Amino acid sequence: MTPRRILLVRMGAMGDIVHTLPAAASLRYSFPAAEIDWLVEERWAPLLEENPDLTNVYRVRSRDWRHVLHVLGELRQRSYDMALDFQGLIKSGLLAALSGSSEVLGFQIATLREKFAFVFYDRQVAAAGAHVVEMNLSLVRATGAALQRLAFPLPHPAELTLPERFFAISPSAGWEAKRWPAEFFAELIGRAAREWNLPAVINCGPGEEALAQRIVRLAGPAEPCVIQGGISDLVALVRKASAFVAGDTGPLHVAAAAGTPVVAIFGPTSPERNGPYSARARVLRPAGVVTTYARSEDASAIARISVEEVFRALGEVLESPR
Repeated sequence: MTPRRILLVRMGAMGDIVHTLPAAASLRYSFPAAEIDWLVEERWAPLLEENPDLTNVYRVRSRDWRHVLHVLGELRQRSYDMALDFQGLIKSGLLAALSGSSEVLGFQIATLREKFAFVFYDRQVAAAGAHVVEMNLSLVRATGAALQRLAFPLPHPAELTLPERFFAISPSAGWEAKRWPAEFFAELIGRAAREWNLPAVINCGPGEEALAQRIVRLAGPAEPCVIQGGISDLVALVRKASAFVAGDTGPLHVAAAAGTPVVAIFGPTSPERNGPYSARARVLRPAGVVTTYARSEDASAIARISVEEVFRALGEVLESPR
């Protein structure tokens, strides 16, 4: 039976939401008359603004139980035929089940980040493919969707004053093992300024001000500028940048989704699973590094990638046709 109303549950974070966008696009392509809603944490909802594949975006503050109950009341009025949990957490599975959907779909237990989430699913789906984008499309196919559309619609960019030509960096990341050293970023900025006369712009998210200013100080005469703002500012930055350099972090995936050439610097996390989903990406990772997502890991693995390697990769993507 063709579903009339579908709920997607992917609460966060930035990169994970970007990697779920083709799932929504493929559902819309397969079921053009369906109403497709998305449940997301309030802070990440701007990523879904103006998304042509969605009917409604429900914002939730998951740590505010009164707000959660209010949103659940709205969801239950929608009478969903299916709810798809792309996140694989107890929280996301529970919310999908409490939405009142006739059926809840999630991944098989081996794929789940929190194994107990499986108790909320009516149907478990095997995750096919190496990359999380492909895994998400496995869940879409389980709805009966026969068509696939690899689209990454992004919100409208803000108006920003930026250099005519520049490359951008995003030096922070979720935990230490994914952060290339600040002094390496500063050296990269200095070399690009000296050898190519190419200025740099630093993307600065909330709480990243000290790191951004440290790189500015270390870069000295290269004088990179700092852009700090919301998601629409990030979209404006990546759309205008000639290239984007970052570790395994949300802004990297926004840049890849925008079609910007990217240099991705990976440590212990897997680029095959979580790398930029783009033909215009150059991925660097140390040989022999053990894949782990343990947040207790330090930055010793990612620090093995030299400034020279990143500088060469940046030169390659800058020369690629845009």
